[in-house]
Amino acid sequence: MTVVIERVPESGADAVTVVSRLLAGAPALTVTSPYQHPVALAHRLAARSGVIARLDGASGQIVSGWSPRDDQAHEAIADEPLLLTPGVNANDLAELFDAVRAATGARTLYLPQVAVDGSCWRLLRDLTASVVWPRTPKPYIDWSPSQRDLWERVRQRDRFSPDRKRRLFDRDAKVTLLGPSAAFAAMAEIERASWKAQSATDLTSYPGHARMYEALVDCGFARPVFAVSGVTA
Repeated sequence: MTVVIERVPESGADAVTVVSRLLAGAPALTVTSPYQHPVALAHRLAARSGVIARLDGASGQIVSGWSPRDDQAHEAIADEPLLLTPGVNANDLAELFDAVRAATGARTLYLPQVAVDGSCWRLLRDLTASVVWPRTPKPYIDWSPSQRDLWERVRQRDRFSPDRKRRLFDRDAKVTLLGPSAAFAAMAEIERASWKAQSATDLTSYPGHARMYEALVDCGFARPVFAVSGVTA
């Protein structure tokens, strides 16, 4: 069993090269969400002075990305924080976590968001030296790969006339694309005007987060789409 750990450069292009090279050593891994895509993961780790780790074991492979913070290391991928092949077990995961702690100097590893119906959760709950607690519900609509159930989830979340709001949107709003610099400026302005600014969770409150999204827009990986009513996005 071996563990390969590489520090991700701050340069976006170099970061993509490092992450892609490490993932190329695990061709059986399947990317299941946009957070796990090499470009998205590379820019996230580059903005947070992160590291990427790959375990090659007899039973399979695991890849994870980490952002060191004081005496902790935070997992950089949401929902499904580990890319893994079928067959890996909790002992493999413990080996990987020990190597990440040694490489980053972290006393603890923090996985802030794990989907309880995913393959990662089944491994994590079998670790003996771990603590798990439920998160409060998200204040936004979850992303899903198919989008087929998006509107139903909107209706469940919004109890105040969602269908009327949709009719007004269809009638008054114009969907438009903006260039990279204008798009990011509009994103930041929307965040500053929202509840997120009041709780200091908007883009400008996390410089590394802002750099990541700006880089994803600049390189063309992300395409911000805006709904405009009059002159307001």
